[in-house]
Amino acid sequence: MIVSPARLLILSLSDLRYEWPITLCIAVGVAAALAPLLILFSLKNGLVTSLLDKLREDPRTREVRLVGQGHFDPGWFETASRRPDVAFVVPMTRFLTASMDVVSDAPGREAVTVELFSTAAGDPLLSRFVQVPEVATHVVLTRQVAESLGVAEGDTLTARVGRFIDGDRQLEEFEISVLGVLPAERFQRKAIFITLPLLVAIEAYREGSTVHLDIRTPASPVFQDTRFASFRLYARSVYEVSSLRDWFAQNGHHVVTDAPAIERVLQLDRSLTRLFGIISVLAGGGLLLTSALSFWASVSRKRRELCVLRLLGFSSASVALYPVLQAFMVAVLGAAAAIAVELVLRPLIEGSVAADIGLPVDTSGLRLHHFLIAIAATVSATAGASALAGWRAARMRVPEGLRDG
Repeated sequence: MIVSPARLLILSLSDLRYEWPITLCIAVGVAAALAPLLILFSLKNGLVTSLLDKLREDPRTREVRLVGQGHFDPGWFETASRRPDVAFVVPMTRFLTASMDVVSDAPGREAVTVELFSTAAGDPLLSRFVQVPEVATHVVLTRQVAESLGVAEGDTLTARVGRFIDGDRQLEEFEISVLGVLPAERFQRKAIFITLPLLVAIEAYREGSTVHLDIRTPASPVFQDTRFASFRLYARSVYEVSSLRDWFAQNGHHVVTDAPAIERVLQLDRSLTRLFGIISVLAGGGLLLTSALSFWASVSRKRRELCVLRLLGFSSASVALYPVLQAFMVAVLGAAAAIAVELVLRPLIEGSVAADIGLPVDTSGLRLHHFLIAIAATVSATAGASALAGWRAARMRVPEGLRDG
């Protein structure tokens, strides 16, 4: 006799409802094994993701800073810019020449001495917050400079670049427009970001290479004979900072990066992944053993009823599928309970961990596909464990089952 799947499913469900205390115990066991895994995975996901997001959002984390000074020609910058792990690189002049005084028209404000940094299109430090200067008279101020001068975006400043020639103090002045103000958390020094041509012109003037400071240099010159003392360089991602650090070391350049901090977060991710794997194996093994023993005992307890089904015409395959279907339904019930527990406890976990580490932790990283995978894995494990009970049910001899019952 061929039994329809629907009839077999209804029969299995009725049996589970009749023995609801046992069904509830097995479902609670499934939930008890799955819920901690979901909580741990959401915590791992949320904690590591929050830490990595903090690193990714701050472009300074991807910056590679040269210690001291070097001699970098245009060919070196061309090679560096072509590297797949480099997102942005621009030359810098000598530190001693990269400064000037700026004055505003605001009453009661004194001149401020600022550091000068070159910038260009695609600058990760500026692009998300302000417009990047393209002409020499446009600049970006840090918040500290803007507050000291009492200026804002759109205002005009007077820049002063001085030098000593044979003991004679010489001074050049020119006007610059504030194109934008960089947020304080992005750069916490008194600095101005300017175009590379202006920075080169200031260095040439201060070193005595030019009679006057020429700020009319085109925005994108080709410095064929220029040797630069340093650079501003950013990796494409936090994962590639270490490779850039190693590349510089191989070429004899000492650089400073945030690679140790990045590596600590990645190591935390690896450690939590290993911990999650170990707990998953233990919980999964316990779930498999508990499910297998529970349904084996259920088949032993229902030998008479299963043999009666055989007498009624149920095939061996149908009888074998009976405990598997029950395991499927119990697993779905237990998995749903585990997901509910995780959703209820999520705000409590986020608040507790965030208070401990002082960083917002978003454990809502679990998406629908994560829950579907958890349900599928639980159902597969439980149904697989019940297959042994189904095998025993299919091999039961009807006369012995009726006599023993």
